[in-house]
Amino acid sequence: MNTKLFRKLTAALCVLALMLALAPPALAAGEPAKSSNINKQNYSLWSSPARSYLYDNGNGLTRVECTSSALVAEDYDSSFNLVNSRTIQLELPKWGGFYAGSDANYMFFGQSNPSHSDSTEVIRVVKYSKSWQRLGSYSFKGIDVAVPYDCGGVRCDEYNGYLYIRTGREMYDGHQSNMTMVIKESDMSLSDIYYDWMNSSMGYISHSFNQFVLVDNTGHLVGLDQGDYAPRGVALCKYKADAAGGKLGGSRGSWCDAKVVQAFAGTIANNTTGASIGGFAETTSGYVSAFNYDGKAGTGPRDMYLGYTDKSSLNSTVKKISIASGTTTPQMVSTGLGGGYIMWNGVSGSTLNDTLYYVSYSDGGSVGQVQTAKAPLSDCQPIQYNGKMVWYVTNNSAPTFYGLDASGVTVLGGGASTAPTTPTTPTTPTTPTTPAAPTTPTTPTTSSTSGKLTVETVMLAPKTYSSTLFIGQDGKLYSFYSDKTDVEVGRTTFMGNLFGSAVSTSTKAVSVGEYCYVDENGSLWTAGNTDGSAEFKSRPISSAVKAMDNVLCANVGAWADGYEYNTMALKKDGSLWYWNQISPNSTPGTAKKVLDNVVQFVNTWYDAYTWYAVTSDGTLWKGYMTEDPEVVMTDVAAISCFEQMYTFLVIKTDGSVWGWGVNDYDELGTGNGKGHKGMHYNISASDPTKIMDNVVGIYSSGSQSFAITADGSLYGWGYNEYGQLGFTGGDDTGYWGRNGSVSGIVNVAQSTPKKITDGVVTMHDELVLKEDGYLYRVGDGKVTKVLDQKVMLPGSSSSTPTTPTTPTVSTTPTTPTTPTTPTMPTAPTTTVTKFTDVDARHWAYNDIMTCAEQGIVNGVGNGRFDPNGQVTGIQFIVMLTRTFYPDRVAAVTASAGQPWYYPNMEAAKDHQLNYRVNSINDQPLTRYDMAEILYNVTADKNIPVDVYDLPDQSQIKDIDTILEKKHYNAVMCCYYFGVLTGMSDGAFHGEQTMTRAQACAVMVRMIKLLNDNAAA
Repeated sequence: MNTKLFRKLTAALCVLALMLALAPPALAAGEPAKSSNINKQNYSLWSSPARSYLYDNGNGLTRVECTSSALVAEDYDSSFNLVNSRTIQLELPKWGGFYAGSDANYMFFGQSNPSHSDSTEVIRVVKYSKSWQRLGSYSFKGIDVAVPYDCGGVRCDEYNGYLYIRTGREMYDGHQSNMTMVIKESDMSLSDIYYDWMNSSMGYISHSFNQFVLVDNTGHLVGLDQGDYAPRGVALCKYKADAAGGKLGGSRGSWCDAKVVQAFAGTIANNTTGASIGGFAETTSGYVSAFNYDGKAGTGPRDMYLGYTDKSSLNSTVKKISIASGTTTPQMVSTGLGGGYIMWNGVSGSTLNDTLYYVSYSDGGSVGQVQTAKAPLSDCQPIQYNGKMVWYVTNNSAPTFYGLDASGVTVLGGGASTAPTTPTTPTTPTTPTTPAAPTTPTTPTTSSTSGKLTVETVMLAPKTYSSTLFIGQDGKLYSFYSDKTDVEVGRTTFMGNLFGSAVSTSTKAVSVGEYCYVDENGSLWTAGNTDGSAEFKSRPISSAVKAMDNVLCANVGAWADGYEYNTMALKKDGSLWYWNQISPNSTPGTAKKVLDNVVQFVNTWYDAYTWYAVTSDGTLWKGYMTEDPEVVMTDVAAISCFEQMYTFLVIKTDGSVWGWGVNDYDELGTGNGKGHKGMHYNISASDPTKIMDNVVGIYSSGSQSFAITADGSLYGWGYNEYGQLGFTGGDDTGYWGRNGSVSGIVNVAQSTPKKITDGVVTMHDELVLKEDGYLYRVGDGKVTKVLDQKVMLPGSSSSTPTTPTTPTVSTTPTTPTTPTTPTMPTAPTTTVTKFTDVDARHWAYNDIMTCAEQGIVNGVGNGRFDPNGQVTGIQFIVMLTRTFYPDRVAAVTASAGQPWYYPNMEAAKDHQLNYRVNSINDQPLTRYDMAEILYNVTADKNIPVDVYDLPDQSQIKDIDTILEKKHYNAVMCCYYFGVLTGMSDGAFHGEQTMTRAQACAVMVRMIKLLNDNAAA
C-alpha cells in the first residue's frame, strides 16, 4: 500500500485499526538478530531458563529468542533464509521461557519479589496467536515465590485444552524447589497448581535444579527433576490423575508414584551433584532421560548416561553411553515413540570443544553406536523438521542452522537473504583544492573537566581511584595508607589524613578497582591486600599477577580467606568476564564471558557471586556467577548499589535518577519521611521511585545516597545522624531504624536531595574527586581534603602536557579516481576525530560516529558532541536533507540575509517534509514533531505500509492522547517501521523532546529503512 494513500486514511479506518488487537509489526527481511547461545544448555550445578527456541510454522521455521537486546520472533523459509522478524515486548523484567502449542504460542515472564508480598505478580503467562496477536494472559501471585524460574526455567506440555507447566522457584524462606501449574488454554484461567511444601508423592522435589514435564500417550502427567535434597538424584514423578481433566490431584496425600532413576552420591542439600540433566522423552513402553554424571558428586569429568524407566513398573535401568571422559549437558530429541537421538559436546578439563557426539536410542532403552561430527550445541532444543533434527547456534552472530539424520550432521544455512541495493547515479568528483598551510599548534593545556559533565565522564569512565589504589597525575600507581601505618584504608574507614605509597615507579596504570589495576598496555593485574598483611603476604599489590589482556577496567568484588571472589573485567570490545575465585598462590584461572556490549558493571564484596551490568542499548542486567543474566529494566545509563545490596540507584537515559530496595533511612529520597517506621521498605525494581533529574553520577553507600549533576554539584540524602552526608542535621527525625525496627533513639535523616558541594568530578567510597585533582572525604558534617597528592581525572592520561609535534605539510593532491557506485542514500563524508564526551561505551556511540563520519551532524565545538543536548527542529531538518536530498540542497543558493540553513528548508518544502516548520525551527524537537517529519519522509520515498499490520494499539499506553492530538498516522507509521517507538513504560510520550544522540540513532534507522526498501 502506498503511503501517500495511507496519509489519507479515513476516520473509520482509524477506528477499525483501534478495534483490532494487532500483532507486533512484521519487519522487512534484513539481518537476523545477533546473540550468543553457544553451549548455553551446559550447566554444572543448576540450570537456568533457555532463551532460544525453534518451531515448525507450517511454511518454514520460527526462531524465538530472548537476546541481550530484544525478544525476537523470526520466520525462516525452508532454505533457512530469513523472511521477516518481529520484536515482542518483555512484559516483566525476568524471562522464563517459551512454548509453541498446537494452536497458540505462550511466553513466560516474571519478576523477583524481595519483599515476599502476596500481592506481587511473580509469574505471567501470555498467550499469542500463531500470527503473534496477543490473546490473553494469566498472572500468578501469592504462591510463595521470591524468585521465579530459579534453578530452572519453564517446560510445558498440553493435553485436552490444558497447558501443563513445570518450573523452579526460590521460596520466601530462601528454600528452592519445583512448582507445577495447569492453565486452561481457552480462557487462560487457572485450573490447578501445587506449590506447597510436601514430598515427592505430591510431585514436589526439594532443591530441584532442572525440571521436565510431558503428558504420555495414556493421558498421565510425568515430571522429571534433578533433585538435591528430597530425593537426591534423577527423580521421576508420574501423576495418577487423568490429565484430560486439567487437575494434578489424585488420592489423598499421594498424587504421584515417585521413583529415583539415578541416585547421586554425596550429602543431601550439598548442591554439588556432579550431574546435569539434558532431556526427557517418552517411548512406547517407557520414559527415557539423558544426563551426565561423574559418579561421585564431585567436580571431575562426567560421563553420559541414558536412563530408561518402564511405564508399568516404573523400575529404571541406567546405561553409560559416553566414549570419552568429559561431556557437556546433553540435548535430546524424540523422533516418536520408537526412539530419538542424544547429543553432547566434549569437554577437556573446563574447556568445551565442538566435537559433537551423538547416538540414537530406541524403545526399551537400547542405544546405537556413538558417532562424532564437528558442531556445537546451544540452549535451542532440537526439533524434527523435514526429516532432520534441527537446531541453531549463535556466537555473537546470526544463527547457524544444523541438521542431524542417519547420514550425519550438516550445516543447513541461515542468515538473511540480501539483494543488491539500487545505486544512485554517482556525481562527478570535484577537482581537489590545494591544501592550506598548516596552522601552528597551540600549547596543550592541562587536562580539566571544566564545563558540562556527562554520564560517560562520571560513571562510565574507568576509575582512577578505589578504596585501595589510586593513579597519580603522573600516571603511576599508588596505594592508600592511613596515618602512616600498615593498615588498609577500608571501604568506609577514611579517618585522618591519607598519603600515597608508590606501588612501582615503573607501573603506569589507566584504571583501578579493588585489589586490581589495568596498566597502560591494557593488561589486568590482580592482587591481595594493599598493605601486605598476613593473609595476603603471598601476593601483595606490588607482586600482582597478570590475569587478562585488552581490558578496559576491572574490580574484585570480594576477598576472604586469602582468595578473591567475583572478580570481573570489562574488555575493550565491550565483553564482560567473570572469575569465581582467584587463589593468592597461583595464576588466575580461566575467566568466562557472561555478557556482550557492556558499558558498565557493578560487583560487590558482600554478595560474592552477584553482579549487575548495563549494556549499550540501555538494558540493565542482573547476573549470578556465570549463569545467564536476567533483564532488570531498560533505558538505563548507569547503576550504583551498596556493597550489601540494600539500596539501588540508576540513572535513566534521560538523566533522571530512580531507586529501589531498602528505604529505612530515606535512602531513596522519597521525601515522605518524618520518623515513620520502615519507610517503603524494599521498594521493587519493577516499581522504582523517581528521585531527581539532570544527573550524571550516582553513588550508594548503604544508608546514604549521592548524586552529581551536570554542573558538578554534589547532592546527598539518607541517614545523617553523624553528618555522613557532609552537612549536619536533616528534615526527618524519629524513633526508627534498619528493617523498620523502632530503635528507641532519635535518628536523623535527609528525606530529599540536598546540595553538599561544587566542583565534583566523580565519587567512590565516600571520597569525591574534584576538578582540582584532589580527593575529599564527605563525612563528619563537612567535606575535607584528605590527600596532598593529585589523582588522575577520569579520561586523562597525565596532566603533564606533551610537546606538540611539528605538523607535516600535505603533499600535492592526486588526481581523483573514478567514483565508486554509491549506495542509497548518499551523504557527504568527512574526517572525524573522536569526541571527548562520547566514547565506545556510550549507548549511541556507533550511531553518533556514523552520522559524524557521513557529515550528517557535527560536534558543538572544543571536541565535544553533547549527546544529551536537545536537537531543534531545523537541526533535524538539516540532518534529513543532507542525507536524503543532497542534490536539491546543493542546487539552492542562499541570498544575502537568508539563514545558513535556507537551502535545507527549500529542499524540505520541495519534498513536503515540513511539519509546523516555522514554529519549530529553533525549538527543541518533540517526539511528536519528529514522528510527523519521519512520516513525511517515508511518504515521499513511497515506502509501503500495510494498514492491517500496524502495531497493537493496546500495547501503547497513551494511545488515547495520540489520537486526541491527531498524531495517530505518524506515530503508527514510525512504530511500523521501527524508527521511533515507545519508551520503557510502554507509552510513546510525544511531548518529550529529543536529544542529539537519539536523533543520530533515528537517522541510522532511517538510512537502513531506505536502503532495505531500495533493495526490495
